[in-house]
Amino acid sequence: MNTKKHMINVAIATTLALGAIYIFFLGSAFYKGYANVPASVSVILWLVLGAGVIIDLFLLLKTRKTKRKVKFFDFNEDGYPIDMQHNDEREWRMMLTATYISSRLTVIYLIIAFLIPYAIILSGIELGAFFWAFFAGTVVFLAIMVNEWGYVISYIHLDRA
Repeated sequence: MNTKKHMINVAIATTLALGAIYIFFLGSAFYKGYANVPASVSVILWLVLGAGVIIDLFLLLKTRKTKRKVKFFDFNEDGYPIDMQHNDEREWRMMLTATYISSRLTVIYLIIAFLIPYAIILSGIELGAFFWAFFAGTVVFLAIMVNEWGYVISYIHLDRA
C-alpha cells in the first residue's frame, strides 16, 4: 500500500474513532453526566462508540502490510515508527515538511480558539458550565482533526509538486 493511501486511511480511522468518542461524551454532557442519560439514548451512544471503534480497527488492519503488525509505539531498529516507514529520501522529506505545516496550522487554530473565550469573558457574557465543557471538547476534537487532516492534505499537495 502506498504512503498516500495509508495516510488517508489512518486519518479516516482517527476521524471516525474520535468522532464516535466525541459524540458519546457530548451526549453524556448534554444530560449532565452519563448517569442521567436515558436507557434508549445510552444504547444509541454505545452503538455509535462501538461502530466507530470497529470501523477504526478495520481501517487500521486494512492499512497494515501482510508481514507486520500495526503497533502505535513499536519502533524498528532504524528508529522510525513501523507505520511511518519511508521508501525514499524524497518521501521522508515530504512527510517531515507535511508534519511541520500541519503543526503550524494547529498552532494557528489553537491561538484563535484561545482568543474566543478571552473575548467572551471580556464582553461580560455569562455562559454556563455546559457551554464551557462543550467548547473545550470541541476545541480539542477540532485541534486533532486540523493536525491530522492538515498533515494528509499537505503531503498530497507536496507530492503533486
